[in-house]
Amino acid sequence: VQRIAALVVTKHLIGCKALSDDIISGIVRLLTPVLHDSNTRVIRSVAQLILELCHQGHLDQTSASPLLTYLVKHSAGAGTNLLNNGTTNSGGNGLTLMAEETVGDTCSRALYLLTTTVPCSHPLLWPRLLTFLVNPDYESSLPTVLPCIVHLVTQPHHSPDVLPLLPLLPSLPYCVSTQQLLTRLLGMCADPASHPFLGGCALNVLAHLGGHMSSSLLDLEWKEQVEQLRRTCVSLASTEQDSTSLQIWQDTVREFLGLTLAAIADNSFTNSLVSAMLSEVTCDSESERRLFLLSCLGVALKHSEDTRLITDTLNTVLHLTNHRNPLEQA
Repeated sequence: VQRIAALVVTKHLIGCKALSDDIISGIVRLLTPVLHDSNTRVIRSVAQLILELCHQGHLDQTSASPLLTYLVKHSAGAGTNLLNNGTTNSGGNGLTLMAEETVGDTCSRALYLLTTTVPCSHPLLWPRLLTFLVNPDYESSLPTVLPCIVHLVTQPHHSPDVLPLLPLLPSLPYCVSTQQLLTRLLGMCADPASHPFLGGCALNVLAHLGGHMSSSLLDLEWKEQVEQLRRTCVSLASTEQDSTSLQIWQDTVREFLGLTLAAIADNSFTNSLVSAMLSEVTCDSESERRLFLLSCLGVALKHSEDTRLITDTLNTVLHLTNHRNPLEQA
């Protein structure tokens, strides 16, 4: 109870007083042990305190990193409806969270509010949130992370012309490449019915991420193709789906991947994509997504000019294949 009271008082002090940098540093430092407290009321209070710290512009890249990770981690299992309506019971600045929410809902809403209503937090969030997209440890937080990434990647100040993504990726705390991002986004589209919310979001991200992967993907026609895929994905997710429609959908996505690689026309990019896909199918345990990515790997290999890579990859795939599973044999 005392810890919760201290967090609430600290939040109000930050919001009402002009505190010195030393005091703010002390508050952030004292938060570190609190981040390990599993009490749900403490977690909710910490989430609100993080919101206030960001809203007042008190965090930098270093201090924000563990706090944003905290929000992402505890957003697991949140309802996606929270992100769709974005409502709060706010009085003044719109950063007060609803009392009846679960921990996941509270942290999910906090991260989404940071993304959409606190512009000064954008340098802290972008491209840092991409690390959670490729890190499998945060799979259950993707329904929160993806809409936030959609909002960030569509901002004009994050466009390829203004803030190119490639130079920023090496600075991220988790190894991220555009090929990894493409692999993960494609995997989320494997079965629209299984992940109705993720597929549409993933394609929305891809539409705006394309220009960061290659200038060839700034073409309006390519973006229109992605948008058409997104609409189809959303439509399939909302209707009863049979094996035939799923097969047609996956064929369409594979064809799109082939056209994308042909447009990029960069053997180095293709080879790195092959490696990223192989790594993903090696650790992915979800059957439908794994099978789909294996077929996408075949598309990527068709566009590779590296004979050695093709041979080694095929040998690895044969070794990984469960030959007792008729779907993997196919």
